[in-house]
Amino acid sequence: MYVAPSFLSIEFFAFAVTSIFLISALGGSTRQAVFLAVNVAFVWLVVGFQGTLSTLAFCVLGYALIQAHLRWPNLRLYLTLPAGVALFAYMRNYEMLQWFLPDDVLTNALRTIGLSFILFRIIHVLIDARSGTLRELDFFTYLNYCLSFTTFMMGPIQRYQDYHDQWYGHARAIDPTFEAHVDAVLRNAAVRLRPHARTSK
Repeated sequence: MYVAPSFLSIEFFAFAVTSIFLISALGGSTRQAVFLAVNVAFVWLVVGFQGTLSTLAFCVLGYALIQAHLRWPNLRLYLTLPAGVALFAYMRNYEMLQWFLPDDVLTNALRTIGLSFILFRIIHVLIDARSGTLRELDFFTYLNYCLSFTTFMMGPIQRYQDYHDQWYGHARAIDPTFEAHVDAVLRNAAVRLRPHARTSK
């Protein structure tokens, strides 16, 4: 059974800090490629080889469904959305599947974490593609949007358009002030400490 490394280890801290500074120093397609490599490496560290392949396959299916809506604007969501939700339920191996599928079809090999956040991201982009509010969809930008190691496990779920604009420098993720960065750090710490506070009661 694969065991993920500790996120409190000095190795993971070094991985995160090095990745952030490296991505900040690069530009263009090189920056995009390096960020994708970092994200895939992070997913590999978290869920192992099989989990990485199944997570990538899930993202690619989502991309195909979104492209279908962009190519055929009259396509209905009830023809595409259930495919993504069904694959999500199968990969998570929910107990209710035993009512519909034989045991030899069910599998735990595709189980991974972070899948719920990816599903919600895909649903958001699907709905925007269906409504015609999605301006453009680049495959590698989409993959990095889904797999970003900074939000992979705990969110938040950002709109694809906001991510796209921030990535290409059309909008700022945060005001360039000391107070804004302190506020972001404190909010991030509060989110991560909240579960511990509940369990300690």
